[in-house]
Amino acid sequence: MFGAVEQNGDDNFKLILSSIKSSLESKNYVAALGMALTIPDICGNLEYPNKRTGDRYKSWYINYVECEESKISYNKYTNEEEYPEIIPNCDAETVYKLRCSFLHAGQVSSEYLANKFKKESKKINFEFVLIIPNEAGHSFNTGQISEDDINGSGKKKLELVINVEELCQLLIEKGAKFHEENSSLFSEFTSLSMLENEY
Repeated sequence: MFGAVEQNGDDNFKLILSSIKSSLESKNYVAALGMALTIPDICGNLEYPNKRTGDRYKSWYINYVECEESKISYNKYTNEEEYPEIIPNCDAETVYKLRCSFLHAGQVSSEYLANKFKKESKKINFEFVLIIPNEAGHSFNTGQISEDDINGSGKKKLELVINVEELCQLLIEKGAKFHEENSSLFSEFTSLSMLENEY
């Protein structure tokens, strides 16, 4: 860690990105996800300082993550004509809800995230699943799974499966690019300036 006197905004943000990468390398997915979900908070606060927290988080995510084709693909197995508003994907609203649920309550709640689809709650059973690599290092990619008429209930089951490693790497990549293109915004970023190792 840097001493308080040596540290600057540039180092602060790079330290956060480096910490997330280290957590992924050591398979500490909980820490990696928690820190990665703060990247849109940090960057959104610098880019849109006058917006409310949720608005700046989602605005930054839309403009810097969703705007480009990324590793996270949205496999639309559902019938968009039949269910036009309930295609679950890893969009700004979903990631913000994940951030709020995980960072404020320490959990990931399908019920909380399913509020996005509450208009169609009588037609669907929504599940949110976070996955990490298994012991052999294999895991599913981020995507969607749908299943018709589960247990004869007449409801469609929709699962949004998010690969934690993919999401973290995506946020690191977009955060690093934003930092590189907007380095002047980080001159006053001092969130870790009190990490002192001289005592």
